[in-house]
Order: sequence, then structure tokens, then C-alpha cells
Amino acid sequence: MKNIHEIFFHEKVFSTLPKTHVYMASQSHRGYDGLSFPSSKFESIKEGDLCDVSLYEFKKFSNKQQQYYDKISYHNSQYKENTDHPLNMQGFRPKPVESIDIGFFKSGHFLKAKASIIKPSNINFIDFSDDFKKLVMINNNRFLHKDTILSKDCSDRLNSFVESYILNENMELCQEIDKLISPEGLLYSLL
Repeated sequence: MKNIHEIFFHEKVFSTLPKTHVYMASQSHRGYDGLSFPSSKFESIKEGDLCDVSLYEFKKFSNKQQQYYDKISYHNSQYKENTDHPLNMQGFRPKPVESIDIGFFKSGHFLKAKASIIKPSNINFIDFSDDFKKLVMINNNRFLHKDTILSKDCSDRLNSFVESYILNENMELCQEIDKLISPEGLLYSLL
């Protein structure tokens, strides 16, 4: 359950987008975790125009000092060129990430960060503590354990998200974008 936390973030972003937007999780080894764009802009995106594409980055709670938040804010606000294309896409980011969401699974951690950190403008703190009936973390509080139990509300939201995401009328566009940004695709080095 190493990256299961990302579904919480994907649900939050997806639920705020207009129905006319396409949302998809990124492929592995990109410098962002999700992207969205208005479906009406699909043709221009296929031509390489990324103006209407929004990128999202997600981080689990991190008990770090102010410098950490400043560093990830700066790092994610930068374009990151892929100098090893097409061999390695590690961390490639075609444009700045617009939103960096940092999620806290324990209310105390959220309140402490909120009180002690001067949050850069592109960072959002999200309190997920109400999403758990029983929270079991392992590996120094880095991962959710299989014994974690979600609240009914959270379970319903995640089920609704997965259903909407899979049945999304724009899923065909997601699948086409996925092909275009694959190693064989025309947008591989762009998105």
C-alpha cells in the first residue's frame, strides 16, 4: 500500500473539476502526479500546446521544517527538462506544477504544520484525518497498513470517484493522451 495515499488526492482534485475537464493520473517517473485539461482543448494539446494543461503534485505528510516546504514549492514551480530523453523520464515536468497538495492523515500533524509553517502560495495543506475510522501506519508513519479502516463517508467518496473516473465520458481522451505520452507516442517528451 505504498502509494495508496495518492487516491485521496486524486479524488479531491477530480471532485473539484468541471465535468468538461479531463483528469488523469500521471505515468510513472514524471515530475507530477496528475494532470487535467478542458476536453475542448484536446486537439491543441495533441499539437503540443500545453497552455491549458494543469499539473498537480501530491505529498504525504512530512514532519519537516520550513526549508522543506520552501524547497518543494520552488522545485515544483520550475520546468524540468528531460535531458536523457527517451531513455529516462524520471522527474520530467513540461511546465510548473500549479498546485502542491500535502496531506496529513493525523489531525495533530495537520494542526502543527498549519500553526508553525508559513505556507508558500502554491502549497495546500489537506487534513485527511476524518477519512479514517482506524488509522494504522507503518514504516515510520510513511505508509498505510492493510489494517487501516476508512470512514463510511471516505469509502463512499472514493467509490464514487473510482466509478466516475472509470466511466468518465472523457476516458477515451485519457486513453488517447496516455498513448501519446507513452515512449512510442508523439508527446512523449512534451507531457
